[in-house]
Amino acid sequence: MGKYRFLITILSVLFISNTFSFSFKSLYSSIFTREKYDKVIQKEIPVPKQQKLILESKYGPITIQTWQQPKILLKAIKRTTQEEFLPKISIDIKSSNDRVAIKTIYKDETQNGSVEYQLLVPSTMNVALKTNTSQIKIEHITGSVSVYAENGDTNLHAIQGPIDVEIAQNGSIVIEQPGSSIKASTHYGTIDIHDAKKSIFASTDSGKIRASSKFVPSSSTIKLDATGPITLQLPTNINSNLQAETEQGSIICDHYLTIKPFITQLNSKAWTQFKRSINGMLGTGQSQICLHTISGNIKIMKTT
Repeated sequence: MGKYRFLITILSVLFISNTFSFSFKSLYSSIFTREKYDKVIQKEIPVPKQQKLILESKYGPITIQTWQQPKILLKAIKRTTQEEFLPKISIDIKSSNDRVAIKTIYKDETQNGSVEYQLLVPSTMNVALKTNTSQIKIEHITGSVSVYAENGDTNLHAIQGPIDVEIAQNGSIVIEQPGSSIKASTHYGTIDIHDAKKSIFASTDSGKIRASSKFVPSSSTIKLDATGPITLQLPTNINSNLQAETEQGSIICDHYLTIKPFITQLNSKAWTQFKRSINGMLGTGQSQICLHTISGNIKIMKTT
């Protein structure tokens, strides 16, 4: 009998482990593939002089791309599990002198259903999104982009204005070819930033961070905080002050580094601390780099 109880316990642990190992994408797909009924809404919306788009949605993917027309082309796809639920989800659109506001409204807050948004907007617009559970993709905006989501992955490509992304619970962030400063945070997920050109502030409570930069201005700051590994790629001619600390891993740096003087004994504790904490200077030092992780390695590599 004891053997059977032991086997049941092991199987239970494996089941729970596998359950929590599912990716957010799998969970997202399993929720929304049950929605059998849909209705498509298409509208053209004039753009005000002060071009700002505010979109609030609860559930469903959001894709924003750009075109050269002075208006917004909106395609919204309502999806529900039952046909009679479709009229209970509405799209509210309000335009003023300085913004266009689009909001998903549920007549019944407990009702199931999602809205997929596909938008074409002028490239110069500033974009602000607020959503509960969404897969978000935005491309080629020259204005600013801000995203707040409870859950869901965010993918931003070629955004030239400032970027601010916050995922309160589960979701990864990918930012490619940004043109300005970046703020990115997630509770549970990976952060990937490729070819940054200005300051980066990125943090994940449970995950790893990968970032690369081919040019680091002297006035910029790179601050990365994670619980997992951190990989940072930097140009060979970088000039920056560097502080890096890992509580349980090691630090590796491919660049030549000037270590700031400190007094220590030469014992096993000192060597261990030396591998885990660095205070030094790359080149002549100008910009600021601060890296911290709890349980991963920190790798500072040369940009390829």
